[in-house]
Amino acid sequence: LTLEGIAGQVDPDFNIYEVALPWAVQRALSPSTPTARRTLRSSVLTEADSFQWDRVAALVEQQQAEQREARDKARTGAAKAAGAAGAAGAAGEGEELGEEMPVASSSRARLMAQEATKASLDPALAAAGAEAQA
Repeated sequence: LTLEGIAGQVDPDFNIYEVALPWAVQRALSPSTPTARRTLRSSVLTEADSFQWDRVAALVEQQQAEQREARDKARTGAAKAAGAAGAAGAAGEGEELGEEMPVASSSRARLMAQEATKASLDPALAAAGAEAQA
């Protein structure tokens, strides 16, 4: 039981990363060691101590491209899973697909997928978990 899990029960759209982002940015931009401060300064400042807007823009573009790629990959995986589920339903209920679930993109989604896998592999464990939550 975690604070994220409790918040997820209250608000299904809760995203721990959105909540933690301001703190993480502040922490990342406030290094505590001299080496880390030098590294940060050399990453975003020129030798003349002017801000490298082009470098920061390139880093932001790279991150956005990686997010788009991950989102597209998740959509493709979801479409494959939906197609496989539809095919399995047409073939007959109760048959195993033999395919793995698509990779989850957030830690919360991965945790939920792990719990779903545990429940499908061990019905006794699933029943015990349900009783513990009741």
